[in-house]
Amino acid sequence: MAKRIVATKTPSFDDLLDARLLGRFIRARRTQMGVGITTAAMLCDVSASALQGLETKGSGRLETALKVCRKLGVRLHVEPWEDE
Repeated sequence: MAKRIVATKTPSFDDLLDARLLGRFIRARRTQMGVGITTAAMLCDVSASALQGLETKGSGRLETALKVCRKLGVRLHVEPWEDE
């Protein structure tokens, strides 16, 4: 029998984004989709340990984090700035 996935609440975004907060957003998205970590890792073409590292510690490569965000539908936005 498959393990039941408990949806994680979307974290609040009151401060600057850091690696740990991004990991919390990734975990919230994955669990709200009802997808286990192993299945999500396969869908994102990353290892389960890499995905777990992103979600729990905010550790890993930026390339991996961006790939996971893209595959799970976590959108990141960069605002332009004024040149001085």
